[in-house]
Amino acid sequence: MRLPKMIMLISVIAAMAGCSTSSVTVGYVPTGVAPGAGAKPLVRVADFVDERGGDPQRLGAIRNGFGGEMKRLELSESAAVTVRKAFASGLSARGLLDEHPDATYTLSGRILKFDCSQYVRREAHATLEVTLKDTASGTVVMDRTVVKDEVQGGNVFDTGIFASPDDLRAVAADLLRQVINDALDDPAFRQAVAHAS
Repeated sequence: MRLPKMIMLISVIAAMAGCSTSSVTVGYVPTGVAPGAGAKPLVRVADFVDERGGDPQRLGAIRNGFGGEMKRLELSESAAVTVRKAFASGLSARGLLDEHPDATYTLSGRILKFDCSQYVRREAHATLEVTLKDTASGTVVMDRTVVKDEVQGGNVFDTGIFASPDDLRAVAADLLRQVINDALDDPAFRQAVAHAS
């Protein structure tokens, strides 16, 4: 079969396949994280506001060579809930999570960007603004914007209809883990919780 006919056949198969949607989770996995010496439950997690616009469960898509969506990835819960739960898991892994409303500190934030995509390479991008406040006074202790990008190489045989949504989901999950680690291991954050201990 000649190359143009092969390309035409692949295009027809891709068009017939249409766009499928996968519901995915990207929870926090505490790799190499343990409670520090003298860690105490001090931080509650309040709301994370999704300011991305559009569908609150949208995560990304695997695209064909023309940029059209082949496989859409949607979060099983909204991005706001997903990120809030992931931060709670990150705090819990460090021995710092306090689920009471009168916890010493309150962590909240804004989701400015959180998405993933694949043409050939798998990519995920996140921009989260994270704020730590003294619960009683409302004083801001830390206000940090964390920007992370993750790009993994791919190959032409792992694209379009052949690409795995789970592989792309794993890239987004790893990126979220990096964002949380970056925020919770920030010197200003660590100093605040150490001072309160």
